[in-house]
Order: sequence, then structure tokens, then C-alpha cells
Amino acid sequence: IGDETVASEFTGKTQPEGIQITIDFDAQIVVVRNGKGVAYLIVGAIGGAKPGPEVEELIGLLSERMGEALE
Repeated sequence: IGDETVASEFTGKTQPEGIQITIDFDAQIVVVRNGKGVAYLIVGAIGGAKPGPEVEELIGLLSERMGEALE
């Protein structure tokens, strides 16, 4: 996708101040370079959920639109 793509996934737990509950989170970050254009997409989920397959669809659409915009 694009000229260059970098992706990372981060998982962890957080506890909001003053709340006795620990919350699981999952975040996916994707950076796409297409020519001189750079775009990123960050998708997160909480409570043990995982970002779904729509993330890949969004990245493809993002790359496609970047290419069109940079023509």
C-alpha cells in the first residue's frame, strides 16, 4: 500500500484516576507514504475488543485517495 507503509499495534491496561476499574485497550497505528504525501490512521478499542477487518479497508481507501490527490 503506497510507496511505504509502517504499522504498529499497542496493547495495555489503563486505570482512569479515581476509578477502581482497570481497562484493557488495543490501538493500531498505520502510516502510509505515497510520494511526498504522508497520512496516518489510528484505531483503538477498549474493554478487550480488537479493531476489526475494516481497518485494512480504511487503509486501502486512504492510500487510494492519497494517490488521486497527489496526481
